[in-house]
Amino acid sequence: MYYGPNYGQGLCVQKIAEELSKNNQVHVIHSQKGFMKNKKNLFHHFLDAGNTAGIDFIRFKYKINKTFNELNKKNNFDLIYGNSFESLGAIEGLSVPFYYHARGTVKGNALNRPKSFFLWEIARIPFIKLFEKWDKECCMKAKKIFVPSRQVEREIIEYYNAQEKKIEIIPDGVDFGHFSKKTSQKNFRKKLGLEKNKVILFAGRIVPQKGLQFLVEAMPLVLLKMPEAKLLVAGESTSGNYLNEIRHKIRQFGIENDVIFAGYVGQKNMPEAIASADLVISPSTYEPFGIINLEAIAMQKKLLVSELTATKNLFNGCAQYFNPYNPEEIAEKTLKLLNSRKKINAKKCKELCRKCSWKNIGKQLHKIFENGLK
Repeated sequence: MYYGPNYGQGLCVQKIAEELSKNNQVHVIHSQKGFMKNKKNLFHHFLDAGNTAGIDFIRFKYKINKTFNELNKKNNFDLIYGNSFESLGAIEGLSVPFYYHARGTVKGNALNRPKSFFLWEIARIPFIKLFEKWDKECCMKAKKIFVPSRQVEREIIEYYNAQEKKIEIIPDGVDFGHFSKKTSQKNFRKKLGLEKNKVILFAGRIVPQKGLQFLVEAMPLVLLKMPEAKLLVAGESTSGNYLNEIRHKIRQFGIENDVIFAGYVGQKNMPEAIASADLVISPSTYEPFGIINLEAIAMQKKLLVSELTATKNLFNGCAQYFNPYNPEEIAEKTLKLLNSRKKINAKKCKELCRKCSWKNIGKQLHKIFENGLK
């Protein structure tokens, strides 16, 4: 359903579609009106799913089969590459080979997501049950399942009884040229009046599983020893009453002037946001990969990552880790990194980013698809 850089999943789909279109004809069915420009070998097909949270996934799932059938008559597709559980609708009643990219599991997210406003949580229950069922069906029907990490592989085997031999680990990627250490931080800092501050960046959707509440709880402890510190939040709320809860916490702690909400920052401007930071922190309680972490590594920024992040081993040597449920630990490690003069291991950062380039990921997928059709 998602396509384009507004969300991590949409960004991944866009970048992979562009890479695959270098050697294949690629048709993308999605519901993002702003990204409909066709390119050589890359064709977009809009499917209106509406804007009602939860209902949009259901509408997309039940409408996609007709759209796919009409396109298949004209194009005779070799395979379907599903990038979320709602893509299940495309394969119902069809025999076209299906490949599924699971960038996490519905069940894993539900189990590891901190609870928010109780009425919102109750409203989520029927959707979670349905989406979990579709997620499992996608895994069962897929010829191959792509996952970003060992943790997601374990979840799919444990929760959905998938066969290990069907699973391939394909990391998410980074545009190494776009996210450059040379990006200037001055404009972004000046616009927000942060020229003289120590800037801590949180970048991502403002939803419970991203853990912003724990970072807010740590800020009073950071400010006691570093009053010039500011928490910069780059992201928008997509989860009910959660943003109101965050703002309530901020008022309780009396740190309204120390937490800056920059709103949604797109991929075009994200390098400037990261460049403006003295430290990037990702306090997620469930994170199957974490593209923002890879982007910060590409820019050789100091990085603190939740120990619950699935790609902990991948980021070793480029990040430090903490327990997201422990504000005291967050504050202690934040202050230590902000005060440290130790430089980032540039060699390790560059090696990791080359490994996770979109070009390499596109080549891996192309090879798997090609071998599967022989």
